[in-house]
Amino acid sequence: MKYFYSEIDEITLTFGDIHLNKSGMEYIKIYFERPNDNGFDFLESSLPALEVKKFAGFNGNEIKNLLDYAKINAFLIWDIARENLEIKEAANVANLMSKKICLSRQKTRAGRAATANA
Repeated sequence: MKYFYSEIDEITLTFGDIHLNKSGMEYIKIYFERPNDNGFDFLESSLPALEVKKFAGFNGNEIKNLLDYAKINAFLIWDIARENLEIKEAANVANLMSKKICLSRQKTRAGRAATANA
């Protein structure tokens, strides 16, 4: 899922969920986009490495400035991503609890029906 972070000079910064790489290190994909006449200029990178994965339309100086901006804002992006992860985990727990309650009610009803039919 992508989350909005900021928009400055028509350049939007969004970021994804926290993931684990093959080494077990956490990372977050970040995306910069700017509208142009043919669609969008874009830059894809990740935190904490800040290596350019893909880009089109941005020049070298713009890329440096965007990555500097991401570096300065990395702490806040990580913080928001962790909050989003906690909310998702809480929602998953609530969903599981709700399913367990429904199953428990179904078993109770089935038990009552079996007792009534006996």
